[in-house]
Amino acid sequence: MKTVYKFFAVGFFFALAAFLSPTFAQDVCADIEANQAKYETYTKNYKGDLEQKKIAVKAGKEYIETYSKCPTYEQQVEWLKKNVPLREADIKKMEEEIAKEKRYKRFNDAAAAGNTPEIYAAGADILKYEPEFLDLVVFLGWYGYDESAVRNNDKFNSETISYAKKAIKMIEDGAKSDNFGLFGYQGKTKENTLGWMNYTIGWIENFRLKNKESGLNYLYKATQYDSEPQDMAFIYALVGDKYIEKMQKTSEEGIAIIKQNENRETFESKTKLALAKGYADRAIDAYSRAYDLAKAELAKSKPADQPKKQDYVTGLYDTLKNLYKFRYETVEDPITDEELTQKLSSHIAQVKATKFPNPTSEVEPVDPPTKEDETPADSTSTTSTNPAPPAPKVAEKTVTNGAKSDADRNNNKPNKQ
Repeated sequence: MKTVYKFFAVGFFFALAAFLSPTFAQDVCADIEANQAKYETYTKNYKGDLEQKKIAVKAGKEYIETYSKCPTYEQQVEWLKKNVPLREADIKKMEEEIAKEKRYKRFNDAAAAGNTPEIYAAGADILKYEPEFLDLVVFLGWYGYDESAVRNNDKFNSETISYAKKAIKMIEDGAKSDNFGLFGYQGKTKENTLGWMNYTIGWIENFRLKNKESGLNYLYKATQYDSEPQDMAFIYALVGDKYIEKMQKTSEEGIAIIKQNENRETFESKTKLALAKGYADRAIDAYSRAYDLAKAELAKSKPADQPKKQDYVTGLYDTLKNLYKFRYETVEDPITDEELTQKLSSHIAQVKATKFPNPTSEVEPVDPPTKEDETPADSTSTTSTNPAPPAPKVAEKTVTNGAKSDADRNNNKPNKQ
């Protein structure tokens, strides 16, 4: 009897559930007031702000779940099935915009405060979401130059070089911008920006990382664009210094060979001298450009800056005179001071009309000896051989060209172009 009772009780429960279910469904579909309240919750909120849209989406999903089996509300259910996903997409977009504004505010606040670690951290955070934000990449590849050159802070040299190289690649691959940068670090044109990016890399590598060859190559590249760095005299003087070092070393090697051969010139010594004169030609070219630009800058400078700039111009010209005499003067044919002035003036004018040689290109020797000149006993005279000139006096290089003031950095918000 006990077993039968349990079976009967369970059977009664299922029978009751079957009896009540149609009534429950009918009650839901018949509750017009509840239906309208839920529907109005959606329609009143789905065009609103972020929180309202969230309320609408919640109500819409509940409505679909509750009334999807009610024929009376089929039209409303179908409309919500199409509309709710659109509002979910709106919510996602609005949340992304809010997060973006927070990232921008973090960066703007750091830039306004001159907080360099935060500038690079916030900038990197933005670029995780917007890797093609060229203006920001240019800024980060330029700001570090001032940090190093003006404030003597080399902690961000690696990041600066990395961003500058990225900016170069993006621009060369066709990326465009109205400003090419942010705040006071705006190249404005493609050419000027490429000049500054190469200049920044070259300056840091040459003066801070002591990668002279690589740094000089980037500085040379900066002069190949229609840019502000193209007119920086000290870049050309740096290239000239490189040639002077090689010229002196090669010339000294030639003189040592002569001394080892009882003061007689040999094929090898003549070859060394020919190459030394080739280096001299390159050095004269570089220093002629540096002198011409420095002289123009002197003419435009403020009276307070003129003494230092005049010393620089004088140093460049003294170096040019030494170089020119080494290259062209012989004991048999000395060059007077008057002739030297005239010849240099003419040479400088000619150089300006030519392309600046790439310092990585091979230097050609001047009138090298031929194999026919190679004899066991060459000339016993050394009159045609010039000793290496004394180390040229090179005026102090300026290292703050292009530095931006703090006032420049605190201008407008970096809205993406």
